[in-house]
Amino acid sequence: MVGERQITVNNLRNDVVADSLLKGASVDTLVKAEMQTDSFWTDSRLTPLSGTETKTYANTDSLVKMKSYRRLMDYITMFTAGYKSAGKVDVGPIASFYTFNPIEGQRLALGGRSNTKLSTRWFGESYVAYGEKDNRWKYYASASYAFNNKSIYTFPLHYVQVSYQDDAKSLGQENAFAAASNFFTSFSHGDNSKWLYNHIAKASYVREYGNHLSFTFGTKYWEQRPTGTLQYVYKRFTDRSDTIRKITTGEHVGDAALGAA
Repeated sequence: MVGERQITVNNLRNDVVADSLLKGASVDTLVKAEMQTDSFWTDSRLTPLSGTETKTYANTDSLVKMKSYRRLMDYITMFTAGYKSAGKVDVGPIASFYTFNPIEGQRLALGGRSNTKLSTRWFGESYVAYGEKDNRWKYYASASYAFNNKSIYTFPLHYVQVSYQDDAKSLGQENAFAAASNFFTSFSHGDNSKWLYNHIAKASYVREYGNHLSFTFGTKYWEQRPTGTLQYVYKRFTDRSDTIRKITTGEHVGDAALGAA
């Protein structure tokens, strides 16, 4: 197999380029680029495509439009990312639809999130769950606004998000804020009887740059109630102690990170 790449440059100038023009994402696409017709690209192309090149584009377009190919890509996304595309929304995470644990017993859940087919600015995510042992409903809901007109799940991120969660999680699992219970985590070793009922309200701002520098600012309200064998004990006096029914905390965070390119 032999590949050939041809680059045609038009209106070349050797002026000094300002450094500010070289900053930003390594690959950038204009918002209206995907809205242009085929005739626009044909007329704008400096060098016409050969017959073989034209067939390559036609074959690729035909492949993408094939139902079998799109179905295969949906299944690949479902098993890798945990979501099944359903038009303007993605249903999932699939692995969280059925789980079990000592506190909730068998847990049934259903959730999903919007994608760029619905909006490239506004994104929503939510799930509801029910435990047959504790007879309690749990839920999560979030709303996000993307400043860069791109999905909030792809690099580079630039969005603001507000969310609220009422759910039960094992001790230590509450750090995975939006991640619902996973079927594979149901099979745990050791003591799995220490749990929390959490009410968490959160607002955050996330900004990533093309050089992988990122900033995160947020605020969080967290009400936690111990359940199972977990107890919060306050030793008020040396001779006796009290059990605490709930703990409420608030925090403000700011974080900067530089990831690998």
